[in-house]
Amino acid sequence: MLGYPDLQRVITSNLRRVPAASEAGDLQYGGRTLEAAAGFWMGCKSRGTRELPLRPSTRGAVAFVRVLLGLPRIEVRLSDETAGRRIGEHLRVRVFGVLPKHRVAQGVLAVPPSMGAYLSGRSRQAVRTNTARAARAGIAVSRLVTLEARRDAVDRYTGPAPALVDREWRDEWWRRAAEDGRVWLAASNPDGQIQGLLVATVDLDWAMLEVAIARQHCTRWLLQKVLLQHLVDSGVRYMFTGTGNVLSLGPSLRHIQRLLGYVVANLAVSANPPSAPSAPAWAVAAATNATLVAAREQHPEAVDAVLPQLDAIS
Repeated sequence: MLGYPDLQRVITSNLRRVPAASEAGDLQYGGRTLEAAAGFWMGCKSRGTRELPLRPSTRGAVAFVRVLLGLPRIEVRLSDETAGRRIGEHLRVRVFGVLPKHRVAQGVLAVPPSMGAYLSGRSRQAVRTNTARAARAGIAVSRLVTLEARRDAVDRYTGPAPALVDREWRDEWWRRAAEDGRVWLAASNPDGQIQGLLVATVDLDWAMLEVAIARQHCTRWLLQKVLLQHLVDSGVRYMFTGTGNVLSLGPSLRHIQRLLGYVVANLAVSANPPSAPSAPAWAVAAATNATLVAAREQHPEAVDAVLPQLDAIS
């Protein structure tokens, strides 16, 4: 593992190489800069280990700095409720006591105004295909409300474990089943067998996806669709993945997040509590990520109505 002084030295020595501006798409999923930054980050994490004896490159260091400085910044406003405090604690964790661990290069999904708006268009073809495949297989998703139902689902699930967590995840989530402020979903087949689990902390404006595991990919897509419907109904504005930054994910997971509609952004925790938004979250995210033109093609009247307010927000 590259120590903080070494990492700081690599970053500062390459600051002069960072271009003053870059194309926004190059910093997003599939962009060359983001992919190079991911390679650099994984190299830093694995340096000195037998598994991946990588040495961070100058190109990767430059890409990493561009990601740190060039990604759009989204303000996170949290309530003082249990869910808000939990998300705040997660976002305030730092690496080496300096670099924010869970606020740099996060996968963020702007909750759409409706599920119809989210599922329309060619960009959501993968979502429609995979959720339809799960439905044809008889997969049903239910919300787990009681402590007993949550723990029973954890005990009965026999699929892959969550990524980027320790081996004791089952005991950990069996304990967390008693905590407030979370939405628990379970996917079952026609025989009643648990095929997947999803857990998310949901505050007023923000949700943090903590666990999304399933025996089949299509089941996980269905779980996320059901969660998104809940967020739409609850008026939540954004969701981010709390299992690690985008640079720590493998290429396949980054690709899936892109297909689901996530964007890569840096997060900043605000000292102000949530307030009624003057513009919908999907419109703010569109402007922030230089995709307002595409959003206007899908929602022309809605985008035109909020354009004056976007100037004040940004």
